Amino acid sequence: MYRNDMPRPTRGLSTLEVMISIGVAIIGLLGALALLPVAGSLTSRGLNADRAARVGMNAVEEFDVRGFRSPEFWVRRGPDGLYPVNPLTDETLAGTAFCIDPRFYAINTRNLDTGLGGAYPPFNVLTAPGANFSPPLAPQVDAGYFPYYQPAVGFPRMIRISLLSHSNVPLPLSWAVGSPAMYPTNSVVPAQMSLLQASDIFSGRDDLAFRRPDDNTLPPQQVFSPVANPLFGTNSVARREYDAQLSWLATVAPKSTASNTDLYTLSIVIFHQRNAGFPLPRTIDYAGTRPQVQTERLLNATFLRGDFSAKELVLTTRPFLNGNPDAAKAELSVQEGDWLMLSASTPSGQGLFRWCRIIDTDSEAMPLYNQNNGAPDPSREWKRGVVIDGPDWLSESYRNTSTGLPLFPTQATLVTDVIAVFEKTIRLESSSLWR
Repeated sequence: MYRNDMPRPTRGLSTLEVMISIGVAIIGLLGALALLPVAGSLTSRGLNADRAARVGMNAVEEFDVRGFRSPEFWVRRGPDGLYPVNPLTDETLAGTAFCIDPRFYAINTRNLDTGLGGAYPPFNVLTAPGANFSPPLAPQVDAGYFPYYQPAVGFPRMIRISLLSHSNVPLPLSWAVGSPAMYPTNSVVPAQMSLLQASDIFSGRDDLAFRRPDDNTLPPQQVFSPVANPLFGTNSVARREYDAQLSWLATVAPKSTASNTDLYTLSIVIFHQRNAGFPLPRTIDYAGTRPQVQTERLLNATFLRGDFSAKELVLTTRPFLNGNPDAAKAELSVQEGDWLMLSASTPSGQGLFRWCRIIDTDSEAMPLYNQNNGAPDPSREWKRGVVIDGPDWLSESYRNTSTGLPLFPTQATLVTDVIAVFEKTIRLESSSLWR
């Protein structure tokens, strides 16, 4: 019997099968491509967190090494010059919290165009300096405080201060004359820290700057800048430049509600690409085209559970934004990983301040009130719920025994571009073996 041992030819792929295979491959590639932005964002956040950890730990040590915990270096700008700030010797400053922000001081120690054909000094002691701008700023805006907006008299704020330019040669209080005491304005007395000094000390210096050549085959080149050589009177010495994308400021708040304490909580606040300029009008920008998100936003904060360990709260906007829903929603633009500072008064009159991290938020802001027909009313205050991670909030324990409501309303300060906060308990230095 005849048997054909020749192998049978393999069957070819049809056009339909090829098209299905291509479609499956494209869908898989599109899915992978969709994950690339998410992966890039998570990688960027991870790198920023790692860099912030290094900058934060270095800043805590640098704060001590440079002697910044000594109030002898602290100064505040007034209408006539620099004023000394020392809570250890000035009874009026006992129990006061401070924001040490030399970069903000250096950038804004100048006159700003008010829009009315004149100039206005940002560090002013007037009650409502915002009225001197056109369009006007919100009432009670003063760059000499942190945050720079105060909704009403009695709400606590930190005094924003700078440092002397010669940190190793502090001015003794005996140099201050007059009432209130003020440093004389002559060339012998060191001035406040300059922008160059503040940027060098209060910035991370480990992100070296590189220049990419036009020829893609060449590697990136480090950027060097000349530095004056005092020995030869030349600029032959060079230093590596850095991008300084991370910067920091320090807040110093009393550890307890007692006014005679020298124990303070030092908080190193890390920024990523901070805008340290003076605030623009709060509702619109100078062009009047869109809502302007402020760098320091003060909101009402209401805890959902009435005890000091509560972590869920509702943030609400201020009434002056009523009628402008876009601006109100911009004020409530927060996301997971942002930081806020809680503030409230205490029975002793002393302000209470604590930094907390936002670990969860509502998906979007919503109107706080409803209209008569039950529909949301976008023309009034807006709200947004958040969950925070931080220390217990002592202010919630002070409540009216008859109504159960808090005696002291809590405020929340949202500062733009904050990515980390590092805290340490310190004791203010009244003297030193080295000075």
